[in-house]
Amino acid sequence: MKVGAAQRGQKILKQVIDELKKRAEQDPSERACWVDALARLDPDQAAKIANSEVASAQRPCDWSLIAYTLQNKQKRKQAAAIADAILKRQPKCEHAWLVKGHVADTGLKSWQAVLDVANAALKHLPKSLPLMNLKAGALHSGWKNKEAAEVWEEIARRDLNFPGVMGMLATAWTQLPEIEDADFLKPLEQRLKSKPDDVILRYIIGTASYYRDDFQSVIKYLDPLRKVVPREPRVHLYTAMAHFHLGHTKTAFERLNTLQTFGHGDPDFYYCRSVMTRHTDFEGSLRDLETFVRLSQNRLNSDAKIYKMNRELEVMRSGRVPTKFDLLPPFARWGIILGILALLIGGAVTLWRRRRG
Repeated sequence: MKVGAAQRGQKILKQVIDELKKRAEQDPSERACWVDALARLDPDQAAKIANSEVASAQRPCDWSLIAYTLQNKQKRKQAAAIADAILKRQPKCEHAWLVKGHVADTGLKSWQAVLDVANAALKHLPKSLPLMNLKAGALHSGWKNKEAAEVWEEIARRDLNFPGVMGMLATAWTQLPEIEDADFLKPLEQRLKSKPDDVILRYIIGTASYYRDDFQSVIKYLDPLRKVVPREPRVHLYTAMAHFHLGHTKTAFERLNTLQTFGHGDPDFYYCRSVMTRHTDFEGSLRDLETFVRLSQNRLNSDAKIYKMNRELEVMRSGRVPTKFDLLPPFARWGIILGILALLIGGAVTLWRRRRG
């Protein structure tokens, strides 16, 4: 059944490619579109055509479509070569720079290489939000979260609806090592006093407060934002979890269910619902956790987070609700166990000595 569907799909794709080729023969401006379609069926042939034509193309940047498709087909060398050829003629082609960034990320797996591409690109396109986002992502991958947060904040101030920027801004802030320091939020709170309606400052303070277990502050700062940025998933997720931890179960589910009124696509929705239903619907909670893990496989950049996610799933599949102790790294769990054993043995030895004396 699946084989038949695949064959039908290829047949249709060939028909589309043939039709686009006819158009391209009549109108040279359509050639990039034809070669892009060809790349989905025969990437090597498409790369060969693109490399021979980019140098003389009237609109070189159009050919970045093919570079994107080749990158997605794991043909990274060919994608990078086409992007370089485009940039040689048109250094302000944003899409070609983004292809180079993705090749550096997926091929070289080097945040520094991605950062180098982003910095080079921003010299030509200093106001490009996608390229700024590429830079911030590279900084975040290199655990330079403060610098990443500064770039993401700049993007958010220019376009609050830029895809994913609010979530990444929160992630960068909450991964700073000093988040638990008593004075961590004071500089932000001082800034907010002079700009009480600053959406971004309220958002950062509210999300950071969650990781400081200050759930009242989460609600104080984030609840008003639900009407200001209604389609920002994190606002609803954090307020839902804050209400849940404070025992406001009905309100917590109302906040969480708000996300289902539009296509949020945030995997954390399933994690939050899993946490909230563990003692009332264990099977449903397990299904939500499995969904979260499946959607998050290529999303997390922290070994500690990946360990916690997989460990949580392991414990739940054994039929138990995970405790904080369950989710500690193995060396930490053994450290606690050995510490308790040492106390017990020490107490027993002391008692034995007293009895002998």
